[in-house]
Amino acid sequence: MSDQDSKKKVGRKPLMGEAMSPSQKMQKKRKKVRQLILTGNPALWDEKICAEIMSNSKYAEHREAAWNRYGELNEYKA
Repeated sequence: MSDQDSKKKVGRKPLMGEAMSPSQKMQKKRKKVRQLILTGNPALWDEKICAEIMSNSKYAEHREAAWNRYGELNEYKA
C-alpha cells in the first residue's frame, strides 16, 4: 500500500454520496425549480420560485398564480 492510499482525505464527505461541482449543484437546483413550476400547484411555491416565474416569459401561463401566491406569502391585502 502506498502512502497516498493510507492517508485520510481532506474535507467533508459529500452528503448525497457523490461530490458535485458548483455548476452541477446549480443545474440540479434549477431542475428542481422547473419541476415545481410545472406541477402547477402554487401551494408548493416559495418566494424564489414565484420570482422566477414572474421574471421569465417562459412561464407566462403561471404568472398570475405566482403573483397571487407571492401576495399570500407576504400577507399583502387587496
